[in-house]
Amino acid sequence: CAESHYSVLFALDTTIDPRESEQVLDLYYFDQFGRQDRELRLTVHPNELPPELSTGFEDGESIIDQCIRTKWKRAGVDWNGAEKLL
Repeated sequence: CAESHYSVLFALDTTIDPRESEQVLDLYYFDQFGRQDRELRLTVHPNELPPELSTGFEDGESIIDQCIRTKWKRAGVDWNGAEKLL
């Protein structure tokens, strides 16, 4: 589904080097229309693509996970107990 608004995905830790491909990091997601009542923290594990995925871009995979994988191709994404947004 395509929506006409902006969302942001960002890291609070300013010491993270985006060129470092092995470092586990937390990203925060905010959607202006998402009616979020709590922060949404995603933990990115570079090079830990879940075994049930072959590319990380399969049908039904979260668009946010896919967006993250444009930077870290084989990333595993932990939603830390939050429901995945498709």
